[in-house]
Amino acid sequence: MEFSPEKGSFQETVSLQGHDHPESFAELAVHLEKGQSITYSWAADGEVDFNIHSHRAEEVNYYEKFSGAELRGRFEGPERDRFYLMWQNRSSEPVKVTIQVNP
Repeated sequence: MEFSPEKGSFQETVSLQGHDHPESFAELAVHLEKGQSITYSWAADGEVDFNIHSHRAEEVNYYEKFSGAELRGRFEGPERDRFYLMWQNRSSEPVKVTIQVNP
C-alpha cells in the first residue's frame, strides 16, 4: 500500500493472518519531505505490533514502536524519504486493522 499526502486522505481495513502466515503484516509506504507531517489513527480487533521505520541500504531506522489495539499519532519526516507504517499480527488468530492517514 502507498500513500502520498498530496493526494488527500487514506483509509483502508486490512486483514492480518496469524503470526506464522506470510500475510501476518501490512505496510503502508508514505513519501514525506523533510518537515512534512501526517496524522494517523488505527484500530484493530486484537493486539498488534506497530512501528514507523525507514530503510537505508541494509539499515532499518525505527522512529516509533507500539503494541496494542489502537493508536492515534502524528509523524513528521526528519528528512526527505519514504517511511513505512507497519502492523504485525503476533497472535495465531486473524486480526482486522482499520487505518486512517491524513496529511
